[in-house]
Amino acid sequence: SGDHYTYLIRSMWSHCLMTFQKVNPLLAPDTVAPYCDCLVDEARSYFKFVDYATSKNTNEKFSEFAETCVQRLGVIVAPTDAR
Repeated sequence: SGDHYTYLIRSMWSHCLMTFQKVNPLLAPDTVAPYCDCLVDEARSYFKFVDYATSKNTNEKFSEFAETCVQRLGVIVAPTDAR
């Protein structure tokens, strides 16, 4: 949804990049960026801003988003903690 603040989008994207690089340190940021873009886009499509604080299945949904992005982009190894 369009109600996400820029700082939240930037924070989610940065967390994704740092987590991915921690798990896969040899992958260049240019390789990881499309995956993180996808993950943030999936989250924004599913959640409204207020949902992050109240949803009980946020971690599960981010795992689903991660799998969706892996399949869509053909990323070989995705982090297991890209939340």
